[in-house]
Amino acid sequence: MKRALLCMLLAIICHHLKATTFDVTSLSDANTPGTLRNAIVLANADLSGPHDINFKIAGTIVLTADLPAITNHNISINGYSAPGASVGTIQSRVITMAIDLAGFNGFTFQNTYYVYLSGLSIYNTGINNTNAAIRAVQDISILHVWGCYIGAKENGSVTGTTNMGTGVHLQSSYNGGISSVFIGTNGDGAQDSFEGNLVNNTAYDPAQYRTDRNSGIYAKLITGLTIAGNYIGPTDKFGNTAILESTNKNGGIMLNDCREVIVGTNGDGISDALEGNIISGNGRDGLRLLDTSNMKIAGNVVGLGADGTTELGNGNINTLALTTGKIGTNGITFSRQSNDASLDIVIGTNADGVSDNLEGNIISAHKVNLTDDSADGIEMADVNGVSIAGNKIGTDVTGMLAKGNAGNGINLFLGGGRTNSGAYSVTIGYDDAKAASLLPAMRNVISSNGMNGILYTEVKYANGKICGNFIGLNNLGVASMGNGNGIRIEGTSEIVIGTDGDEINDQSERNYICNSTVAGIIMYSTRDPFNPDEPGQVERISVSGNNIGVDFAAAAAGNGYGIMVIDGSKDIIIGSRESNPLASMGNLIANSTNYGIGVGNITKDFIAGIRPVTSCLISRNSFHNNGGLSINLLDLNAAVDVNDGALGSGTTNSNNALDYPIFTKFVLHNDGTITVSGYVGTAGATEETPGTTINEVLNIEVYKQDNDGNQDGAVSTGHGRITPHGEGGEYLGTIATDATGKFTNVTFTPVAGSTIQTGDAITGTASRTGTVKSTSEFGIMSGDIVLPVELIHFNATLQENTVSLFWSTSEEINSDYFEIQRSADAKNWQALSRVEARENSNTVQEYRYDDRSPLFGISYYRLKQVDIDGSFAYSFSRNVNSQHLQTSFVYPNPVKSLLTIEGLKTEAVQLFNANGRELQVRKLNRLSKDQFSLDMSDLKSGIYFIKDGDAIYKVIKE
Repeated sequence: MKRALLCMLLAIICHHLKATTFDVTSLSDANTPGTLRNAIVLANADLSGPHDINFKIAGTIVLTADLPAITNHNISINGYSAPGASVGTIQSRVITMAIDLAGFNGFTFQNTYYVYLSGLSIYNTGINNTNAAIRAVQDISILHVWGCYIGAKENGSVTGTTNMGTGVHLQSSYNGGISSVFIGTNGDGAQDSFEGNLVNNTAYDPAQYRTDRNSGIYAKLITGLTIAGNYIGPTDKFGNTAILESTNKNGGIMLNDCREVIVGTNGDGISDALEGNIISGNGRDGLRLLDTSNMKIAGNVVGLGADGTTELGNGNINTLALTTGKIGTNGITFSRQSNDASLDIVIGTNADGVSDNLEGNIISAHKVNLTDDSADGIEMADVNGVSIAGNKIGTDVTGMLAKGNAGNGINLFLGGGRTNSGAYSVTIGYDDAKAASLLPAMRNVISSNGMNGILYTEVKYANGKICGNFIGLNNLGVASMGNGNGIRIEGTSEIVIGTDGDEINDQSERNYICNSTVAGIIMYSTRDPFNPDEPGQVERISVSGNNIGVDFAAAAAGNGYGIMVIDGSKDIIIGSRESNPLASMGNLIANSTNYGIGVGNITKDFIAGIRPVTSCLISRNSFHNNGGLSINLLDLNAAVDVNDGALGSGTTNSNNALDYPIFTKFVLHNDGTITVSGYVGTAGATEETPGTTINEVLNIEVYKQDNDGNQDGAVSTGHGRITPHGEGGEYLGTIATDATGKFTNVTFTPVAGSTIQTGDAITGTASRTGTVKSTSEFGIMSGDIVLPVELIHFNATLQENTVSLFWSTSEEINSDYFEIQRSADAKNWQALSRVEARENSNTVQEYRYDDRSPLFGISYYRLKQVDIDGSFAYSFSRNVNSQHLQTSFVYPNPVKSLLTIEGLKTEAVQLFNANGRELQVRKLNRLSKDQFSLDMSDLKSGIYFIKDGDAIYKVIKE
């Protein structure tokens, strides 16, 4: 393409140095001297060339027949030569020369090269819907059409016009018969901002959706085609309105079997910001591409107006109630009929380091209108070798406002009715072959789409990658924009979501999948379970290294469900793989309204299914603040699936209904190592005694417990005590059981970066390894890891501005002291004080502690009971709500004269005595912005209350 551009530049220079000029001086359409028709005839006959056809008159030429084809070489038709005309942007140019097609064909180029057409308004007032404003047929090289209004009048309006058949029609009979065509800006650095065309106002014929008519631009068998800097679809030159009667009713651009195509910017560093197209408001797809390869679509706005925010969509023809074949509602649509090994298509940036931030497309605002089909940003079937990077799909041009597609952001599916066709080797987002510094340019923002951010449907052996994207977030990786589902995988195999774990830029491959209405990620099989040869099996899916429910700023941005693996899915990895486990592969799964991960025998409609999930390994992830279980082996039971000591068959039980571990011992040593004991299975007579166990070697992943109270359940079928199963907040390490599923006094060193400390609790999962992998739900700390004293009660009450804690014991053995701990979130605890215990007692002992400075809002309290030998355990927690307490500070208290008060909102307070009688309103002396003083030297000794709004302070006057 660059070679063609260089040839064009040289040709233009030579052209104007020695061109023969044919002047148009008449608005007549007769073949008589001075007419356009006659000038074309003369220029064709004069083989000496080059030739300029200039206009010495302004006005409108109304055709009475098709214009003669231009068959000579080196011809320029320059509408800007007309009186009063001047070049300018699409919005500002002045065009004074118009061609009214009146139902006939306009300019036709055939067997020619080095031809240029500019500065004309070409529109139709006839009733022929098969004509074209500009046609190129057979053996053409270097054609440049620029600075025209195609479909609109000289003023850039469609008022008073009718539809034409096609705006620009390029069709060869063999591949390469037409080459090096530029429609719009050629990107040579010379007046590029003035070269874009307005292309609109083509007809509607329901039979022509997949043929060669009624698009704004149609091209077939073209090699070397650039479409840049144009408005394709908007009704007028301002680019922010789309009236169905005057847009391109059969779609904006349709390309069939073309090669070496650029739609938008070429990313060469010259005029790249001027080369993007506005492709919006068209009757059907913005771009429809069939068997087109070696193509770049970059820097365009598809579905929005020229202002980057007005919603125009594409596919608007479907608003017609009588429309037949209601299809074509997408921004960009790909399909393929040939068997090319690779299409080599880039949608967005190629990340070559040149103008990467200008290469992303905006693909938004496509809506469903009276049709059963969805409206997608990008829809692809039967493609191979596609990169989608650096785009904003479902937002405005800034990436900050929601302009969602009603269907899917990206839709990849099986096409053509072939069992082994689909969308193969598609990379969505970051490619780790590129430097990590290019991640911001390669990241897609895929948000506010009605159905799914990304949808894969029945693509067998997809070899797809989804990496480094913001899904459900804005361009900064924050804010709740959402999607129906973040990523939905239907009946598709071999996809990596997140890092591939090859230790090459793994951290850059992290997706942020947030704010989905249903699920961050959902996957399920669709094939007939009795016909394994059909496509539709979900298998070999890896979900690793992602933030699911936590945004780029580490704030909560939860999904309805984190990850759902259901209905016959198999061979799934969520987190780290068994071989070469890596910390970078763990997912952060948090803030889900429901489960963190659901694995089970249910359908996409959340009803009981007939296909269990098999071989789903869940490893080294981190879970926080999920509304339901972190991991739920679904059987339509929202609660813990209690251990039964048996291993499910896998034909009816998802993940073999593998039992979780029960920890009977947990010791954190001074050197940082951890010792644990326990078993997988049911409890016997006591929780510390295994009952029925799983008789095989299992991996036990040990986690620091993050318990928010939503994961409580029974210990097992052998012991019904309700206890926290907790969430695996932080992975600590992996140990192995013996051949009976037991582990006794196993000591290990936590992974690097571990934050576990004295007072933390643990939980964990059990996993089967080998050919068939399974992971359990999270387990428990057994009843032996409890207080070595017998608590009768433990209560917390709020009295004035003090929280009083009361507890009593019925028996104490070797008890040393109680440490009082407080927390604002029931997760992070602070030691307040200690109360000495009675050491040994078999009678009731009463204790009390007063917290005179409670936290504002809800405060949580618990007891840490420490034995003489240093061992310890925790009580259950209690909470009080002190939200009406003051948030300011008074000191010194007791006070002799001047009382300092910080944090007041007023400069006067009410003063009350100990009996509650108001004494006076006293003004304060301001010491600084938030600090005041109150003189109390004149008051008698005693108790006083100072009132500031709803806040009351108790002060003792000495």
